[in-house]
Amino acid sequence: MRKKGQIQNMESISVMIIIAILIVLGIVFGFNQRTADLKIQRTEIKEIDATGIALKAGGLKEIKCSSAVDSGAVCFDYYRLKAISEISIPDEPEYYEYYYGLFKKSQITVNMIYPDADAETITMYEYADSTDQNVSTSYFPVIVYEPVTKKNVFSIMEIRVYS
Repeated sequence: MRKKGQIQNMESISVMIIIAILIVLGIVFGFNQRTADLKIQRTEIKEIDATGIALKAGGLKEIKCSSAVDSGAVCFDYYRLKAISEISIPDEPEYYEYYYGLFKKSQITVNMIYPDADAETITMYEYADSTDQNVSTSYFPVIVYEPVTKKNVFSIMEIRVYS
């Protein structure tokens, strides 16, 4: 009878060990799943930030097309875009602080791609310490209007958000 009691105790201990292992595995799996969810949420937040920055950049009256183009698309005046790229640099502190308030830790570049074969790139805004950080990049179509030649250039606005 004594051996039978010992066997039942061993069975109970074995069941408790298996249950403990299953609980630990469940906790580890839940932790890993939560970590993966947080990474996905962080990526989504960066994308939302990039969209917000694109809306702010597209709505800047300083660079909007003056009159000729009204297709409903985001349109930048070429010469105004060139001018803003020169004043939104860290060497101009009063302008840089204003644009930092709008665009935070990001870089906004307009790549003109069609119809010219020799594409021009204009960096509209660049965060000063944008070298070695995690970056999320988003692209938005825009039109750059050159009022002298009255030419529309299809362009891509590239927004890099740093964290």
